[in-house]
Parts: sequence; structure tokens; C-alpha cells
Amino acid sequence: MERDVDKPDDSGDTLNDKHSPHVSVKQGPPRLGAGNDISLRAVAPIHVAVRDIAVKVDVSPSGPAAALQALAATKGAAQDADAEAAKARDLKPILHNVSADMPSGSLTAIIGGSGSGKTTLLNVMSNRMHGRRLHVTGGTLFNGHDVLGDLSAISAYVMQTDVLQPTLTVRETLRYAADLRLPTSVAKDERRRVVDEVILELGLKEAADTRIGNNVHKGCSGGEKRRTSIGVQLLANPSVLFLDEPTTGLDATSAFQLVRTLKNLASKGRTIITTSTNARALRYTKTVSANLNSYIFFQLGEDQAGIRSRQGALYIASSLQGYLILQFEVYRLTIDIELFDRERGEGIVSVPGFLISRRLARLLIEDFPVPLLFSLIFYFMAGFRTEGTQFMTFFAVILLEQYIAVCFAMTCVAVSRTFAGASLVANMAYTLQSMACGYFIQSNTIPVYVRWTKWIAYCFYAFGALAANEFAGRFYACPEEGGPANPACKQYTGDYIMEQLGFPSNWIWRPIIVLLAFVIAFYFGAGFILRYWKVEMQIGRARKDESDESAGKEKMTARSLQEVRAVKLRLEDYALEIEKRNWMGRKTKQLDVLKPVTAEFEPGVLNIIMGPSGSGKTTLLNSMGHRLKNSFSTKYHSSGQLLVNDAIPSDSVLESIISYVTQDDDALLACLTVRETLRFAAGLRLPSWMPKEEKNKRADDILLKMGLKDCADNLIGGELVKGISGGEKRRVTIAVQILTDPRVLLLDEPTSGLDAFTATSIVDVLRGLAEEGRTLILTIHQSRSDLFQHFGNILLLARGGFPVYAGPGKDMLPHFAAQGFVCPRSTNPADFALDLITVDLQHESKEAASRATVRNLIDSWTNNNEKPSNAATTANRRPSSTTQQQQHTATPAELGSLARSTTPFHVAYPLLVVGLGGILALFFAPLGRDYYSVQNRVGFLQEIPSIYFVGMLQNVAAYPPERDVFAREHDDGAYGVEAFFATYASVEVPFEIVTSLVFAVLAVLALWGESGDYV
Repeated sequence: MERDVDKPDDSGDTLNDKHSPHVSVKQGPPRLGAGNDISLRAVAPIHVAVRDIAVKVDVSPSGPAAALQALAATKGAAQDADAEAAKARDLKPILHNVSADMPSGSLTAIIGGSGSGKTTLLNVMSNRMHGRRLHVTGGTLFNGHDVLGDLSAISAYVMQTDVLQPTLTVRETLRYAADLRLPTSVAKDERRRVVDEVILELGLKEAADTRIGNNVHKGCSGGEKRRTSIGVQLLANPSVLFLDEPTTGLDATSAFQLVRTLKNLASKGRTIITTSTNARALRYTKTVSANLNSYIFFQLGEDQAGIRSRQGALYIASSLQGYLILQFEVYRLTIDIELFDRERGEGIVSVPGFLISRRLARLLIEDFPVPLLFSLIFYFMAGFRTEGTQFMTFFAVILLEQYIAVCFAMTCVAVSRTFAGASLVANMAYTLQSMACGYFIQSNTIPVYVRWTKWIAYCFYAFGALAANEFAGRFYACPEEGGPANPACKQYTGDYIMEQLGFPSNWIWRPIIVLLAFVIAFYFGAGFILRYWKVEMQIGRARKDESDESAGKEKMTARSLQEVRAVKLRLEDYALEIEKRNWMGRKTKQLDVLKPVTAEFEPGVLNIIMGPSGSGKTTLLNSMGHRLKNSFSTKYHSSGQLLVNDAIPSDSVLESIISYVTQDDDALLACLTVRETLRFAAGLRLPSWMPKEEKNKRADDILLKMGLKDCADNLIGGELVKGISGGEKRRVTIAVQILTDPRVLLLDEPTSGLDAFTATSIVDVLRGLAEEGRTLILTIHQSRSDLFQHFGNILLLARGGFPVYAGPGKDMLPHFAAQGFVCPRSTNPADFALDLITVDLQHESKEAASRATVRNLIDSWTNNNEKPSNAATTANRRPSSTTQQQQHTATPAELGSLARSTTPFHVAYPLLVVGLGGILALFFAPLGRDYYSVQNRVGFLQEIPSIYFVGMLQNVAAYPPERDVFAREHDDGAYGVEAFFATYASVEVPFEIVTSLVFAVLAVLALWGESGDYV
């Protein structure tokens, strides 16, 4: 029996008790996915009303100048200061008095172009937008009430980016989400049933047991990740569901099915609000260090050299082992914290739950085994005392150091979510640990004005406890007779060694208690920061005009194919398979990602590759552009032929005629202008014999051709500084690739993430480039019906890489009509084709029929394939600049990027070096001449090389963006490893020299003796 979910019912348990006390229950056997129906229980209807919401962001400059201005304003009267401050602020309006009603049971789409404020409105409505520089007026009413604070009890939010665990499968991800989101009263079997229904409803059946994956280990496609993110939120069964661009990255059929699912959920009383650029959706809207260290300290002796080595080994165990764990956990947490932030924002994970579960999950696989293995290997190989009590004390200290490291790492990440910021906090703390631990400088000789710092340094207690555990009551091999009573053997006694280190002899149990207190303090400190220091949405400074200034300003020159060196590409039974190997090199499985394809791509027209998610569109494009990289565990094998003008090309031929435009624009340096970017690319890509003036002229000509003249001197922009628009960035990326006038241009999703107007303008640009005689091949997910008429040739792939059609775009619909499938006049032809070749995994009753239809279409087309021809061709490789010229070109760009960079680490780096030199002088000056100062001098010399870590921190923050740009340039054959290394070194080395000189001046102050003489 099934009760009406639209009518409240008090009987039975619910899946949504926290949402509504009166909901209905479905009984009887489950109906998986019938009629786009997920068996989520009914919810309390909520009417959402937006009233006069206005949002402004303060884009006035911040920093010392603004602070001085504010300080000057306080000298006048209060009202004058307020007036002056208001005048000084530069408030940019984002939303202007928006009012709207979203009744319960409706699916509402918020539509607008780039920069129109769609996402901002959604974030304000869901109480997710906070910031000191934001000014929000108006409000959102839920059933006539203004709900302040957390809305997770009644709503869920699907972000535009996918925050998922890459190591889990789709099914495991949804089950994990169900365990968190559904009430504890729901039985396990029912949770699993709801998860299976969500998988079917979202078309994830064939990807259910595939890992999510990431950039390194490939897994689900972008569309499958998108649908998984939506499924996670659907499991919460909210009354109000907010979705930010939910169809981004989905093909037209998947997007259609998703919107249909949302429509069905809305019909059960939910209020669903989404931002959208997909016109098709509108029809449904109503509104290993232990071994290394043990080898270095293997079986230490008992002479004076051995005693000093024992001290060093104990310092390694107490400090550096914990430091390695600290850095690794900081890096790992900066990745995992994103998932926690999202789930906490949805109200399904608490701070204590996150902290406790993380440590419990790693107790038996990391927190206990790692210290135990380290202790077993290091302790006995180093030759420390073999008594069982001493070993257990050593292990207890290492175990506490492990927990201190992971808990302090959590504190660092709670302060800063980025690895650069969190590692900066961790390294600053470690500097204090190394200075005050008592190894480099004896604890009782630390200058009195900083001696107090040893009591707040956990390494001081750890090193002291390990030293007492090893040396207390011990007598080493004195070469003189008489034993401990002989004054000449005093320095071989453990009590004397402890005295020289500045520790009492019985310094074991008290440090262990203090270390335990540090664990508790860091653990609760991290929880306190996570609880009360919430992450704010970062607002980058924006341009005053968000419009695409380049649309319609292109200057193309159409040429006949006889005037240019036209290139026609043809695939003959071209197939691709992936071979996976395990760590032993054995083949584990073999996947056919692309079945034999025969297709032709002609110059002068747009050649389109279409297909649903998982059909192999991008893989085919990458294979044609030689962008697939083999690794130890993954190898790609292609078969068939790729012909150029009906001839078999060599690799050098393909590299000389093909350029590749990636889906994103991350190969652009954010701190260069458009003109500088093109000139920089021209200097790298154009041949070495071409004069610089001619290269710059070529860059300027391309700038005009792509309609970029009006934004030529604007910065590209990045996350913190808003530069040119998304459409203009895409134009710049395309412009970089056509600098060398390639005959073939491959483009992966060139319109992805752009609004309809901008996408149309990009397609117009591509048509103009094709009309100049080039061969353009592009993949596309969703296409407007008015763009379909511009498609010259179409290759249509079904899921699994099966070809369904390959030929002129105008003949595609007649081909399907001949098979009995006629496209209605009111239907988008691209959507019709994708719907036709997509298996309906949502409904068991329709799956078999749709699968049979797709199989018949595949077989019908495959039987008409022609056999490949045999031919050969030769061509010259595209000339490029020399390594020396690449360095001369890249160095000014690197300096310009450094000068305009907004990251604080280019400024912080010299300050860190100066600070380290000052700390050395503070702790070590003045160095004495007595026996106690010998160890301090050795410690001083050992601390000087720690400047290496400062340089490492700088590179951790600054190097990755430069590396990403180099990787793209290197794939294009425009930038060599030698040139990149020389450029990076030529920019960084002068900074290293200057800062090292300043460091030396400060550090040498410690060498001035107590009498003022240089010693």
C-alpha cells in the first residue's frame, strides 16, 4: 500500500522527522525509480519570499593606506568621520532590490548572464554569504518568518563545485551521506534502498561502483561527479533545495533527466530554487623516515662522539619525526577540510564528531602503528638501553608526539584552510620548538629574556624525557680506570650529561604529563577555533563592468581553401584501450574506452564530437592531440589510423599542424595583461629566426582578430583579483594557440561554464577561425538549437565509446528518420540525438527497451564502416624558439607577474628570512667562551641551514601556479624544461642572495662575545 505523499499523515516513522512532525509513510515493496520517483517522505511545505534584497561589496583598497586614512578620520567629529569613511568606501552593487516569491511545490530558475548576481542571490537566500566587506539589505522569508542563522534543518545546498572523497565509490559516497543525513531511527536496509533509488534516478547505475577519482587517479567523469554531488543533497530530503548551476558539466540528456527529477521532487511539496543557463530546463520551471634515521645512528658508540650522536638521535626522535607528521597531516587536512566545511554548513556534521571520528578512524592504521614501528626500528638499531621499561617510555613519548603533531596540524588548518597559510603557522611554531628544545642551545644558558619560551615548547619536554630515559643513571665507556668515581670519567656519567643539557636527572614522568596536556590543549583548541571561527566566503575585487567587451569585435579574414594549406583529418577504425597494472607491474584489467571509429573532419567548418558523459569525447580528442600520457600503472593503446589528407602522418607532422585548447583557462598568468600574455606566448612559440618586433606584431594582429583590443591592457585576473570576463579568458586561451597559425585546432568544451550569450559569441569566433581555412574539432555537451545549423560534421558517440553517427550535420536527422526516429520540429536536434543514444537507467521498465534501441543504432552504423586506406606522408616539424630565447622571453614575464602578484608570500619571504636571523641573534647572543658554550656554538651552526625551510615554504606557495603554466606550454611544445628552470632560477636567485646577506648580518650578531669582542 502507498499513501498519498502530498497529504500529511501521523502514522509510522519518517525519513525526515527533523523537517516535519506530520509526514506520510510508504509501505509495501519498494518501487525503484518508477516514474522519476524517489521514495523520500513528504516534507512540510515552505513558501520562500525574497523581499528587497540588495547586495553591495566594498571594493575600496585595504591595507596600510586605508588604515591611515581611517586613523586620520578619527581626529574630527564623529559624524564627520562617518561621512568621510562612507565617502571613501567604494561600494559596488551586485544586486538591486530583488523581490520574488517561490511557492512550495515549485521549481524556480534564476537566469542571467555572467556577473548578473545569480549565485550571489542564491547564497544570500540560503544564509551562506558572509563577509566584513559585504553590505546586505532586505531579507528572505520562509513561510512569512525571517529565519536567522543556520537553515540546514529545512534546506540543502548543492554547490557548483564538487567536494567529494576521491577514494570512495559513488555508492559508498551516497551511503556515507545517507548515514549522516538520515535519522538514526531509519533502518539500515531502508537507507540502502533509498541510496539505490537515488543512484537510479540520477542515472548513476553504471558508475555506482566506480571511484570518484581526482586529477591523478582518474575515476568518474565530470558529469557523474556532478550528479553524485546532487545525490548527496537529495538524501537530506529538505523542504527547500538550493542548487547552483546543477547542470554544469552534464550532457543535454543528463541535464534534462536531472531537471525532470527536480520537477518531480517539487511536485511533492518541496521548494526548489536553482540557477541555470540551460534553456532546455525552462520548460519545467514555474517561476618511510625510521629506516633512514636508524641507518645514520646505527649502533652508536659509548665514547664522547657516541654520546653526542645519542643526543642528536634523541633530538631527531623528539622533533623531526613529529615535524614530518605535522607537515603531512597539514597537507592532508587542507584537502579533507573542504568536505567537513560543506557538511558542517549543511548541519549534518558537528565539530566534535569530525574530530573524534577522524582520530578513531586512524587509531589502528596510523596513530598507533606509526609510532610503534618507528620506535621498534629506530630504538634498537640506534643501540639505546635495552631494558623494557626504557623502551616503553621511549614509545610513550613518540606516541604523544604523534598525537601532538596531528592535533596541532588540525589547529593550523583551523586557522588557515590553505596549505601555504597552514604550513606557515606550523613552520613558525616549529622554529620555536627547535630553538627552545634544549638541544641546539642548552636550556639553562638561553638568554633570560627568552628563556621562558622553553616552557611552552613541547619539544623541550619530549627531548628532556628521552634524554633522561637514556642518560639518567647510566655510565658509558670511560677509557680511564676507576669508574664513575674517577673525576676524569665524570663526562661519561649520565647525571653529568643531563646537567650539561640543562635537565634534572628525574625528568621523565613530569614531561610525559605535560605532553599529554599539550595533546588535550591542541585538540580542544582546534575544536574551539573550528566552532567559533567560521570560514567566510572570499570576495575578490571586481571590475566595474562584467560584460564581455570582446563580443562582435572580431576581425576575421575569410579565405578559400585553395588559398591556404587546408588539412583534412580522417579516422579509420580508430580505437583506444586502457591497460591497468598493479604495483608489481602485472596487468589487472583492460578497458575499451573507444570502439573503432571512422569519421572525417573537414576544414572550413565546425566539426563537432557529441555524446553523453562517459562516451569518450575528451579521450578521443586527447588521443588525436597526443595528450594521453602513459604511466607505470596506466598505458594507452590505440589501433586503426589517423590520416592527414588521406595519408598516414608521423608524430612530428601531427605536432606541427595541431594545437589544443583545454577546457579551462588555468594556463594564463593572472598578473599579466592580455597584451603581455600574447606577446609572452609569441616569444615562446614563434620560431627563433623571427625578430622580436615581428613577434609582437603577430601578437597584436591576433589580439585584433579575436576582438580583444578593448581589454588588451586589462589583467587576466585570478581568484583574488577579478580581471577579464570568462568569455574573454576563453578568447585569450584560443588566441595563444592560433599564434603559430595551426592548420588543426582541437577544443575541449570551449563553451563549458559560459552563459548563452557568451557561448554564442565564442562559437562565432570559432566559425570565423574555421572560415580562414582551419580544421576545427570541438567537443560539446549542450548546444542551443540555433547553433546546430552551424555544425559542419558531427561525430556522435554513445556511452562506452560506440560510434552512432559520423557525417555532415545536415544528414544526421535524416539518418535517424530512416531508422524510424523522427525529430519533432520544436525539438533541439542536438538534444534529440543525445536523448536517442542514452540508455534510460532511471526506470527498470524502460532500460531494456532504450538499451536495445541504442544497440540497434550502433549496429546499424557500424555495419556501414569503410575499410582504411594505406598511405604515407612527410612534413616538417613546426619551428620554435631556442632555449636561450625562451629564457629571455619568459624572464620579463616572470618578473612582471612577480611584481603584480597579490600573494603575500613574495613579501613575506624576505621578512621570514630577516625574522629567522633575528631569532638566532635573540636566542644565541652573546656566545660565550666557556665549556658550556661549545654545544651552543655547534647548535648555532646547525640552526643556520634551517634557512632552507624558509626557501622551501616560499616555493610551496609560489611554485605551483608557475608549474601549471609550464606544464601546458610544455605540452604545446613551446617551452622546454631547461628554459623554465633557467627562468625560474634567474628570478629567484637574486632574492636568495639579498635575503641571505641580510640573514648573515643578523646572525653574525650572535658571534659577538660577552665582552663585545668578535669571537
